[in-house]
Amino acid sequence: MIIPRTDDSSLPRIGDAIKGGGVIAFRTDTFYGLGADPFNRSAVQRIKDLKGREEHKPILVLISTQDQFTRFISERSPVFDLLAEKFWPGPLTLIGRAADSLPEDLTAGTKTVGVRLPDDDRVRTLVQAGRYAEALEAFKQPFFQRLQPLKNWNGGEGTSITFHDDDIVPAD
Repeated sequence: MIIPRTDDSSLPRIGDAIKGGGVIAFRTDTFYGLGADPFNRSAVQRIKDLKGREEHKPILVLISTQDQFTRFISERSPVFDLLAEKFWPGPLTLIGRAADSLPEDLTAGTKTVGVRLPDDDRVRTLVQAGRYAEALEAFKQPFFQRLQPLKNWNGGEGTSITFHDDDIVPAD
């Protein structure tokens, strides 16, 4: 499924794709990324497979409001709180001890997780539409060339790929 623009009518479709185990591609405030439900192990694995991500590297989580980090971080330091207050929303990923509920696939066995609150209203709205947080793996724009053969692919429940960005046209 391709959703060329985000508007109020497309957000439920994007949310349904993520909640159904799908993976989306979208522009953030600092880079392009693949997103999925961070609590869905198979969706997180799909991100790793699509990106060619090594199993020992963790994947960060985007949140849509500052208070949501408590779902992902079980312990944080006073410095964590200070940095979050000063620099969020913004292009800062903060790392803390991962909540026990997070899949090991997301943390890559590190027992830590990176969390970011992006400084882009559209991205935060997108994250909120997809279950209030997304696992994220960054990539550069040429990655869309690798995804081009998949743009109309749907291999069954939870395998759809949604392209989301107002500025990108996948390569022909």
